[in-house]
Amino acid sequence: MLQSSPHYVRVPRLARTRAKVALILTSVCALVAAVLIPLTSHLNAQAATQFPGTIPSLEGWTPASGTWTPASGLQIVHTDSAEAAGVSALLSRALADSGITGITDGTSDAPSTNAVSLTIDPSQSTLGDEGYQLTVTGNGAQVVAATRVGLLWGARTLEQAVRSGKGTVPTGSVTDIPRFPDRGVTLCACGTHITPDWINRQIDRMQ
Repeated sequence: MLQSSPHYVRVPRLARTRAKVALILTSVCALVAAVLIPLTSHLNAQAATQFPGTIPSLEGWTPASGTWTPASGLQIVHTDSAEAAGVSALLSRALADSGITGITDGTSDAPSTNAVSLTIDPSQSTLGDEGYQLTVTGNGAQVVAATRVGLLWGARTLEQAVRSGKGTVPTGSVTDIPRFPDRGVTLCACGTHITPDWINRQIDRMQ
């Protein structure tokens, strides 16, 4: 009785190449989803609990009732120093880029409504070199720091909250002091072993 020999089918080179490309694209899509889905859920959770939309999130944020919407003619008032003036100018340009028009800045007393107050107070030594206090009310926002760097981080947090909230910021307050001397991390796209849980933990550690 004749026995049939194994039959091998040679896959064309083009088909093998297509299969490799499809595998690579699938891996990339999976990695992107692993990054974007946790971040989207993170921001949605912040919005649901009246937290400013920032990455990383503000640990220790104390929400209040209501929101603040900076309007045209916003006034930024800062302490009388070149360092505070520089931060004020940066914040003014950033908020103008987000659609707020007619912004003015100076060292006069802060008006009762539609204003941002930026204060460098060296006596606030407990805030360290990079910490700041941010308070948002229905009438405006106040940032207090001991140094220019701290004031800059506070202004950047406020800017990000305005942008992510599409012009509206939830009211509340926070004292934000970094736990580590640096505020950055590199996430290598080639690290296919990275899981969504790891990304969430890393975001928490960056607070």
